[in-house]
Amino acid sequence: MTSPLGIGNEFVENLFREDLEIENIRSLYLYGSGSVNQFVPGKSDIDLWMIIRVHKGHYDMDFVRRLYDAHKGFVSNLGERVDLIIYGEDELPQKNSIGYSLLQSLFILDYKKSAILLLGSDILRFIPEIDQKYASIVLANHMKRGLRQRLSNAGYLSSSAVVRRLIGDRNEGTVYVTEDVSADINSIENFAEYSAIMAAKCRLAYAGILKVGKEEIVEEYTKKFSDEKQTEVMKDILRRRQGIPIGSDFAHSCLDFVEYVSHSLENVFGQERASYEPA
Repeated sequence: MTSPLGIGNEFVENLFREDLEIENIRSLYLYGSGSVNQFVPGKSDIDLWMIIRVHKGHYDMDFVRRLYDAHKGFVSNLGERVDLIIYGEDELPQKNSIGYSLLQSLFILDYKKSAILLLGSDILRFIPEIDQKYASIVLANHMKRGLRQRLSNAGYLSSSAVVRRLIGDRNEGTVYVTEDVSADINSIENFAEYSAIMAAKCRLAYAGILKVGKEEIVEEYTKKFSDEKQTEVMKDILRRRQGIPIGSDFAHSCLDFVEYVSHSLENVFGQERASYEPA
């Protein structure tokens, strides 16, 4: 298999062949395991993050549709998993704007630390620093709320709705995402696993440890918090990712873990904050 960086560059070449308005793309990055030497052939996917220009507040939905069509054809011919997520430039937190809430969380720190620019200008240079501890709590709470809703009524949140929760929402509920992204969290078990891994990422980040690849997050968490009962779900995740059968209550065990992490971070944050406040 070609390297993730090589496939990212092939995708850029394909965009030029598709006769798209490349000038509308402000930045395209390779991120995730493929940018930090944690890529596992056959298991990991290749993650691409694109920021498109927004003209006077207008997001060109037709252009985005054509980008995803080009991506779909590229993936079909390639035979590899390549996820593409697209944001408008006005969704990023910048000096004089708020941006989309999840992009103020740990994902931005991931991108700034390890993303590789493939096309356009490096917009990450203009994104302000965020508080890593606060961002950890914000993302843990997002994961908790999303998983609670998914488990409380499996028919309420479709895979596309879950994707919207994670990557943003546009055009009155319509969002265009790659099939790979939807498939990744289509089942309750897959989404529960993803939520638990992200919660583990949050707790590690609160402790100053920023990890990107899913298996690296699980392994680091298992090592650092090996004496805690709740860490057992991380071992279940590793077994599940190896194809080993696990119990039918896996999704609820993941929720217990996410709730535990979120509650723990809130408590620690509250105690730390109180210690700096005058009596």
